[in-house]
Amino acid sequence: MSNLYSFLLDRDLSSKLRVPLLAGCEASCIPYTPPLVHYAESVADRRPSPRNRGSSVGSVPDPFRRRRIFFESRLEYRHLVALMVNPDVLDIREQQSRTYSVGGRRHRYTTDFLTTFRSGLTVAYEVKYEADAIRSNVHWLLEEVAAEVGDSLADEYRLLTEVHINDVTVSNSETIIWCARDFDVTGQEVVRAMLSGAPEQMTLEEIGERSGLGGRGQRAAIALIQQGALSFDATQSLSPRCLLRNRCRQ
Repeated sequence: MSNLYSFLLDRDLSSKLRVPLLAGCEASCIPYTPPLVHYAESVADRRPSPRNRGSSVGSVPDPFRRRRIFFESRLEYRHLVALMVNPDVLDIREQQSRTYSVGGRRHRYTTDFLTTFRSGLTVAYEVKYEADAIRSNVHWLLEEVAAEVGDSLADEYRLLTEVHINDVTVSNSETIIWCARDFDVTGQEVVRAMLSGAPEQMTLEEIGERSGLGGRGQRAAIALIQQGALSFDATQSLSPRCLLRNRCRQ
């Protein structure tokens, strides 16, 4: 199987992300070979390294921004893939740093993910398990950074914990990223054109059939979720019978 059908992650996370084809998506009326795609290097100010033995450090090649994005914990990875596929997110930059002084002492703050939304809002996300956030008083830190660094880094400073993400969201995000790595521009154009005159709601299976692309059409449709062309109930797992809302109707 081509490397374009795998997430080239470091260490032991690579096996987790070899997401299988959706059941029923194997057949395609029109064969397609993914192109070779270059991913730019990370723009991180600091390259993450394992904090202790067994810690999860790696990177995800982002197919939407075509750049490698690093994470340094399993929790960071879970939030990263969800941010990647969010249609409202324009850009994600990890490990962005700023320095500031308080009481004559110089400090350096590095945010986990600096996220720019299509609305123009920029949010610096600190990702920590809830217990660790309480123990290290992260809320106080974010208040200090917001006061001292302010909008030179971000408009808002927020904490993300394990309570803000779930397994269904992570699994769906991985599937969307997986399908987007096809870079099937032609397939996506065919599906978009079909959707312009299609019903308001359709299953992935129906999209594949109506587009004439079969499984290829289903994968193209899944990739279009990140573009906002289709949406679905985030509590449901993506499958051929998953019902999607068509946002391309004319």
